[in-house]
Amino acid sequence: MEKRVRLRNDIQELETMNRFLEECAVDLGLPASFMINLCLVLEEAVSNIIFYEYDKNQLIEDAVIISLRFNGADLIIRVEDHGKPFDPTAQLDPDITLSAEERPIGGLGIFLIKNIMDEVYYHRVMGKYKNARVLLIDDLFKGKVTESDVNIMFELLNFRYFNKLPLIVSC
Repeated sequence: MEKRVRLRNDIQELETMNRFLEECAVDLGLPASFMINLCLVLEEAVSNIIFYEYDKNQLIEDAVIISLRFNGADLIIRVEDHGKPFDPTAQLDPDITLSAEERPIGGLGIFLIKNIMDEVYYHRVMGKYKNARVLLIDDLFKGKVTESDVNIMFELLNFRYFNKLPLIVSC
């Protein structure tokens, strides 16, 4: 079973996310103790995306997509965004032996995520499309097109244009 929610890059969307997680907890029979940790982790991840990966002056539909897939034994959580690239797994853990006054600001949220979750991965998908020898895009913008779709396509086409990489597009 898979459930999905799409969020704008607006911090108020955390309420939408939390309602989605409550529904998932009921539908999937997830214990409250687990959901407290999951909500904490996703609030940290999504708020970082909203605050740091998008232009604050531009509201984007589908800025963050959260999917939960439960196969009976494992719950796989996927957080997708199309903002500025940022690999949280590459960040050094903060020195938690230092006092709050001595420790530099930042990094505790990512540290929290890495310590609560069983596994944390980061994968930037755009690279394979940006760097393909030849890119064929079939049925560009067929169907409903979101602002996020346009932004992704702009990033991709702009990169390929400036790097003089071949592109074939059909509509």
